[in-house]
Amino acid sequence: VLEHMAETPGYGVFHLDGQAVMLEDYLRIRPEKEEELGELLRSGRLVAGPWFCMPDLWLVSGEALIRNFNRGMDSIGGFGAKAAAVAYTPDLFGHI
Repeated sequence: VLEHMAETPGYGVFHLDGQAVMLEDYLRIRPEKEEELGELLRSGRLVAGPWFCMPDLWLVSGEALIRNFNRGMDSIGGFGAKAAAVAYTPDLFGHI
């Protein structure tokens, strides 16, 4: 999707399900794409975060949720971008 977005200005917006972890994974494989990825995030064409990884709300403490949230915000901020304004959490495991 990232390759297609970069090549297609009219593509619009792609949302990464509220997570930021895959940005680091992608850059481990394609480190030469860091600036391009940052530009997509800064322009709002790629939306990630605010979570670092999608939390399992049943199994973690409140502190773990806050740390996950903060790490996600820091990860996106490292690109000079802002994380999604809504803490999107799909029903992965069943909400409590």
